[in-house]
Amino acid sequence: MLTVSSTDDRCNAVGNEQFSLTGAKLIGTSPNVLAFVTSSETSASGSVSLSNIEWDTYTIALSDASQDVAGTVPFSPLTIDPSSTQTFQFILQPAANPSLLVSVADASTLAGISNANVAIADGGVNESLVTDHATFSQNNWSGGQYASQDGGIDDSNAGTLTLLANASGTYSTSTTDWLISNTFDVGGTASTFNTLSWTPATEPPNITLEFQVAANNDDATWNFVGPDGTASTYFTSTTSTLPASLAGNRYFRYEVFMSTQDPNATPVLHGVSVDFTANCVPPAQTLFTSITPGTYSVDVTAPNYVEATGTAVVGTGESSTTILMTQS
Repeated sequence: MLTVSSTDDRCNAVGNEQFSLTGAKLIGTSPNVLAFVTSSETSASGSVSLSNIEWDTYTIALSDASQDVAGTVPFSPLTIDPSSTQTFQFILQPAANPSLLVSVADASTLAGISNANVAIADGGVNESLVTDHATFSQNNWSGGQYASQDGGIDDSNAGTLTLLANASGTYSTSTTDWLISNTFDVGGTASTFNTLSWTPATEPPNITLEFQVAANNDDATWNFVGPDGTASTYFTSTTSTLPASLAGNRYFRYEVFMSTQDPNATPVLHGVSVDFTANCVPPAQTLFTSITPGTYSVDVTAPNYVEATGTAVVGTGESSTTILMTQS
């Protein structure tokens, strides 16, 4: 039996997704006639089970052009052995094409490789991503898009967070004001929160912008900590490694602290981003979106592997390529 599911990278079901299932066996040649070709659709809850699937190697392909495949678990094609039960998961996101899905695998075992840095280049396009990694971010707090604050933060402008000016148009120099974000749900507990970053990268003199973070599995117990995992420290670098103690949690919040020693200047926050891995983040794969059509060079590096290169031709929709790596 084969069970096929369709979710996003937070493990939320993406229902009613059509896909094709094509076997490799032939029942005729000249021309070749495939023994098994069919199509099916996941249910509204994002899953469908197919029984009486003959042993074979199957290519499973999504049919919905409005969705990009951010990854699959396991890779396609999938080998189904006699009397076995297999699962296959599409991890989807709204299409932002042209796009390129890069899968990275061990050349000997064909097992996926985690934490591989994938760089693509084509003329003026140079981008890099890391397999098994995803991000959540926030760049708009207007209208109360956060859990709470102390009343000293100005959230009235979309895309900007500042101190609240007093009646004279200046800022208090005697307080530190704070705001706590809404909860971010990464969809499972097999999580690692990797880095915290924010913009802008620099602040004027006499301005303080700091963060603490918290994670849990009950969406209720929020113990905010800094880079050493205690409540006594704060993140002050605009890109910071998050403490290992946060791993294994599903829910995440950040708290931003703002203060000034200059009554005519305020901290300014434009955006916050967290890099993470979790249950439904595509393993050993990464998706480049909204790129231009063309032929791309693909360069991949990973711990304990020899650097590997390849090329990928990107059209107007979603394209894909697999890079095989040899252990060093």
